[in-house]
Amino acid sequence: MEERIKEMEKTNDAGAVASVDASDAKAATAPAPRKKNRVLHLLGNLAADIESDRSSLHYAVLSTDSLLRQGEEIRQFVKDPDGHALPPARINEDVRKLLERPNFLAHDATFSNLKSSGNIHLIKDVTLNWLLFSYYSKAENLHRIQEAEQQATIEVNAAYFLQWFAMDGSDDAPIFRNPGGIKALAANVQFRNQVESRVAKRKELQSLYTGMDAMAAKLQVLLRQ
Repeated sequence: MEERIKEMEKTNDAGAVASVDASDAKAATAPAPRKKNRVLHLLGNLAADIESDRSSLHYAVLSTDSLLRQGEEIRQFVKDPDGHALPPARINEDVRKLLERPNFLAHDATFSNLKSSGNIHLIKDVTLNWLLFSYYSKAENLHRIQEAEQQATIEVNAAYFLQWFAMDGSDDAPIFRNPGGIKALAANVQFRNQVESRVAKRKELQSLYTGMDAMAAKLQVLLRQ
């Protein structure tokens, strides 16, 4: 009788262990809706950030296009002041436009949180992961370039232009009262150099903006999948 009882106890223990093992296996293979919902939430936030980025990029691109058009207008005037004559008020307006600094602002809160919290591993798509790191790395580099441009514009370009041009839109700026009038600008090497430096820097930034926008478009496609 005692032997029978011991055999039953062993059988029950084995059954209990088997039951636990089966439960563990089931838990390991069962779907994790909470984790899935968390990933979907993160992807949604990333998509919203990228959408905001593209709006900021489009603003920077359009504003820079306008700046470059007016910069080119000055360049044509400098090359041929008779063939491309501009009234003083128009030149003053163009110079004011050249001093604008339309910038791109990256929205990286979600990505920064993913990195700092260690949750970046939740994104299993290798291509998406790589593109996110590449995109935000370029965004940081672009931010540094924009800061350098802002400093140079204030300290170099604006320091020169403010001496000669009126920022309030009036056409009684000192440069127009100089002997030779506005045509003398065409022969002013310093003026030409200031214009060229602003146009060149903005062309560089424009190329970076369009490149960032192309990457953002690819990210949107991946985030929607």
